[in-house]
Amino acid sequence: MQIYKSNKIIFAMAALFLLLACGPNEHELKLLVQEESQKLIDAKFSARATPTPFFFPTPFPTPTPGITEDEVTRIAEKVALDTVTKLDQMSPTPTAILFPTPFPTPTPGVTEDQVAEIAEKTAFDTVTKLEQLKPTPTAMIFPTPFPTPTPGVNFNEIWLRTYPAVFWIEAGSSRGSGWLLEPGYIVTNQHVVGSMSQVVIRQTKLPPFSGIVIATDQIRDIALIQYTVREGVVDSRAEPFVLGSITNNNSASPLMAMGYSGDLGVKSDGSVGSAPANIGAMAVLIDVGGAVEIVMDAPVDPGDSGGPVLNGSGELVGMVRAGFGTDRGRHIGTNYSVHVDTIRGVIDNLKAGISR
Repeated sequence: MQIYKSNKIIFAMAALFLLLACGPNEHELKLLVQEESQKLIDAKFSARATPTPFFFPTPFPTPTPGITEDEVTRIAEKVALDTVTKLDQMSPTPTAILFPTPFPTPTPGVTEDQVAEIAEKTAFDTVTKLEQLKPTPTAMIFPTPFPTPTPGVNFNEIWLRTYPAVFWIEAGSSRGSGWLLEPGYIVTNQHVVGSMSQVVIRQTKLPPFSGIVIATDQIRDIALIQYTVREGVVDSRAEPFVLGSITNNNSASPLMAMGYSGDLGVKSDGSVGSAPANIGAMAVLIDVGGAVEIVMDAPVDPGDSGGPVLNGSGELVGMVRAGFGTDRGRHIGTNYSVHVDTIRGVIDNLKAGISR
């Protein structure tokens, strides 16, 4: 019986502890338990009859009746039950609390000055880091390239292309050379034709033909010969020369002089073969009073007078005129040719038959 009562007390206390763990706070529960316990105790004593005091001659007072162990257990059980009930009634339905959605705190804006300052600092830092990272260049040794040689002037090719347009000119006892200006016209020196009005023109392979001296310029030593253009008269390979240009800036430039010089003889069919060529260089241009002449060192021989002088491009820049200094009859050293611009300046008058 004693064990059973103890178990009840333990159960009641456990219930109280459970309530303490799950319900209101400790202070509220203590007040509630005290209140309920006091109510039960008051009710217990109210139910008992108030005893009428008797006076006995006993020297000791009569003790006040105490509360039994069963009553304490019962009170504890009831307090626990009532507490649970009241706690259930006191537990409010949780009300949802609405909180306003917080607006994000705006990030402070960046001013243009700050952007410029940041950009400038970033650029400076970047350049600094790049300079630090830049490796020291290692000297690389490359083989010394050999200079590309400038292609030399191929006068042989020029000669092969132009010699059919160079002619042998006979004017009585005088002989010289001439060159094709255009179909029907051949140019030579005035001193070659002299006072003759008609000349014999010989060429590489074909028979000779005749030409008429239509005009001369004695001062410039130029004569213009006209011939009748018909098929088979002139070698078909003969192309008129292209007139070029030459100035003092072309000093030391290579030149080629062509003409029928030396002891070349006339063949049985009247042809004279191809005109020889001599290579030299330009020295300077000189003015001889109304005419410009080219001073050159290309060797010339008797019979070359009136022959063409070509530059490295195959253009006609002058016409052989005279030579000074001889070696066994050959003119070497300083030689002269009529400048191409002098020829250009008189051609129209010569074609018109105007001599001077």
